[in-house]
Amino acid sequence: KFSHDRVQQAAYSLTPEAERAGVHLRIGQELRGPLGSDVAPERLFAVVNHLNAAAALIDDPQARFDLARLDFQAGQRAKQANAYASALIYLRASLALLPADAWDAQFQLTFDLHRDLSECAYLCNDNEAAEQLFEAALSHARGPLERAEIFTLQISLYYSVGRMQESLDVGQKALRELGIDIPATPEARLSAFGPMIEAAVARFSALDIEAMEHATSVADPARRVAAQVLVSLLPSSFYLDIILFSIIILRLVELSLVHGETRDSVVGYASFALLLVTVLGEHDMSGRIARMTLRRLEHIADASVHAKVRTIYGWFSGPWHEPLPQILAHLRAGQQAGVEAGDLSAYGAFALLGQDTLLLCRGDALAQVEEQWARHRSSYVQMQHEIAVMTVDVVLAQLPRLRGARVDADDAVEPGIRAAGSALGTHHFLRMQRLYLIGDLTGALQAAERFAATKGNGPRSARFLGVGGDYYCALMALRFPDPEVVRAAVAAYTDAPAAYVIDFGVLADGSTALVEVNDGFSFGCYGLNPYAHARMLTARWLELVGLADA
Repeated sequence: KFSHDRVQQAAYSLTPEAERAGVHLRIGQELRGPLGSDVAPERLFAVVNHLNAAAALIDDPQARFDLARLDFQAGQRAKQANAYASALIYLRASLALLPADAWDAQFQLTFDLHRDLSECAYLCNDNEAAEQLFEAALSHARGPLERAEIFTLQISLYYSVGRMQESLDVGQKALRELGIDIPATPEARLSAFGPMIEAAVARFSALDIEAMEHATSVADPARRVAAQVLVSLLPSSFYLDIILFSIIILRLVELSLVHGETRDSVVGYASFALLLVTVLGEHDMSGRIARMTLRRLEHIADASVHAKVRTIYGWFSGPWHEPLPQILAHLRAGQQAGVEAGDLSAYGAFALLGQDTLLLCRGDALAQVEEQWARHRSSYVQMQHEIAVMTVDVVLAQLPRLRGARVDADDAVEPGIRAAGSALGTHHFLRMQRLYLIGDLTGALQAAERFAATKGNGPRSARFLGVGGDYYCALMALRFPDPEVVRAAVAAYTDAPAAYVIDFGVLADGSTALVEVNDGFSFGCYGLNPYAHARMLTARWLELVGLADA
């Protein structure tokens, strides 16, 4: 084969450049066969490559349209293989071959071409071209369903470049056009949240959850497209407005249980399991729904659905039901599915971030954890996941402190203005953990309060950090005695015995009050260092019997 290729190259180089297009045309036409006929899959790329090289010589409108259709097929096949740069070449070639009246004469091909081309441009980071293609498709769409297809891609584009509020605005516009109600103001959403989650729980309570393993399909295209829009809004709403995020999940569940299921229903169910465990603390129903969604993945080939379900389960509901090794396996599967689906800027990146985060939970050596976070930072940059990059930066700023390294910068000072929202919350969350672990409870409480402020909706929303969030959100709810009051009380106890236990509490108004003082001759260990406990007992008993403490 090597010598055959060299012969071809030599023959091609001997062909005058002015004649090469004609050679490509003859070869392409011979391979192509009659216009309008199907081309064997194994010949498709050879046909379009030759004919594209001779496109300037093709004048016949029917032949140009035929090649445009073949280029579109080649672009779709390349896109399905995640070869987005190649897909972009074929789809652009197809667009260039269409006639000026293509929107009227060949609407469906033209619309589908703009949709796929905008998606590939977005995946190849050509965001300006993607925007122009979006606008062209939206202006020619014949109704809300076609517009919603484009809106869904636009939502992903805005999310990927950090324009999250615009992503939410586009999504809510699409939902309004589809007749799906989302409360418009934060107050209205908060008011609707309680009744909506109660209704969802009641609907699931009336079902045999285990029997939901096999899905049924909804006939109404509008509902199917609405579900796609709702799912596309989950990443942006998670970072910007946790109550809106919850409303979107509940609306998705309502669509599935009331109007019939779609491909995206399983994503809604996995997300609802998240709400049950993080908001209601309902572990039994959450676990049953989560396990049902995982079983249903066995019957779903769509990699994008696998990426979403595995990542949501691995981050939130899964850690309540499976040990860390299995959770890491789910997150790795979510990351791989995200790669296969081309969904790197949302769930692929979030699955990788989850794996990195769990290294801390697993107790890996901090130096190794720091090395992995630093190594993966470039991956997040490549994925264009701005929130992940900011999160890595604040984690890398905290890890040396957790290792006990001397760091001159004061970590009480918030990171730069780029670290907003979730990443800023992560900074205060990690600082809260560190201060709590070294016994600085006052500092930990202050960090917890600043963490809560970054979440916007108070301690409840902080629980969306997962299992670790639940534990440290309990810390946020605690109230510690004022250390100045405690020190003053101890100093005033001038006739204190050699050892004693003094208890303080916090009243409803937040003030510190002395509860009781117990003599140190008999008291429980209650988490004290056993040696310190024994020394206190010994010192007090020696004092009682009149002997000196050695």
